[in-house]
Amino acid sequence: MTKFELIGKDELVKKLQELTPNIQQNLQASIFGLVIKLQSYIQSNKLSGQVLKTKTGTLRRSIATKVTSDSNSIVGVVGTNSNYGLMHEYGFKGNETVQAHLRRITMAWGKSISPRTINVRTHSRAVDFPERSFLRSALEDMKPDIIIGIDQAIQGALSES
Repeated sequence: MTKFELIGKDELVKKLQELTPNIQQNLQASIFGLVIKLQSYIQSNKLSGQVLKTKTGTLRRSIATKVTSDSNSIVGVVGTNSNYGLMHEYGFKGNETVQAHLRRITMAWGKSISPRTINVRTHSRAVDFPERSFLRSALEDMKPDIIIGIDQAIQGALSES
């Protein structure tokens, strides 16, 4: 069995406790900046025609950020609350129910007719929607920048002490 003794343990513990607030503060600032950078990357490099075509810009505007922290963790989140966006991100295969609605028709059996509104009953349809990742793929694209940013935040906090 190997035995060792750490000389200066109390001083080391004290120094680490002094560094913790600096490291956490630098990390939080860095993660906040990285989250904003990721949001911008998604909006300009994934949702402006590269992965998904822009029609109304609603999905692009729905990309939101959030940074939370406590004494043990700092969490940066970039995401969307749009069901449309989630369906594109993960894809969907299954049945969906289409609610009853009104529909304006201008053709019937391949022939033009004067426009009229018809009632469409509730029905079910099979959906096979392919995955078109824009969030996870952007995170993977920016992984090197994120690692460098976190490393620089820690190094900065250590050099300040």
